[in-house]
Amino acid sequence: MDYNHLLSKRLKIILDKCFDGNYSAMSRIIGVSDTGLGSYIRGKKLKDSSIKLSIPSAEVIANIINELEINPEWILFGKGEMKRKAREDVPKEQTTGSEFSPERLLCIIESQQKVIEYLSMGVNGTAGNAKTARVKKGS
Repeated sequence: MDYNHLLSKRLKIILDKCFDGNYSAMSRIIGVSDTGLGSYIRGKKLKDSSIKLSIPSAEVIANIINELEINPEWILFGKGEMKRKAREDVPKEQTTGSEFSPERLLCIIESQQKVIEYLSMGVNGTAGNAKTARVKKGS
C-alpha cells in the first residue's frame, strides 16, 4: 500500500474517533472544505475505476497536528499513539525546544515528499503517474 493510502487511512481514523464520522465538523477545524476532506479520505473515482487520493498540504497537516493534538509521527509515519501526550505528561527534558514548530513540521513533510517521489519513480528512473503535492518554504 502506498503512502497516500496509509495517510488516508489515518485521516479516516481521526475522523471516526474524534468526530464520529462527521466530515463537516472535522473540515471546519482543520480549515478545508467537506469536499477537500473527502478527497483526502475517499478520493475521487476515475474513469478506469481506480481511486485518486488528494494529498493534504503542509498547512492542513499542521492544522491537524495543532488543532486536534495529533502526534506528528503518527499522522506522518504511523508511529506511536494517535494523540500526542499532554504537555504535563511529557518529561521536562523533552519540553525544551520546539519539536512541533512550523519549521520542524515543514522539514518532516518535505522529507516525506522526497520519499514519496523516490517510491513513485518508475523502473527507468522517471516518475510514473504518481502526483505529489509540493510544499513551498514560507507558505
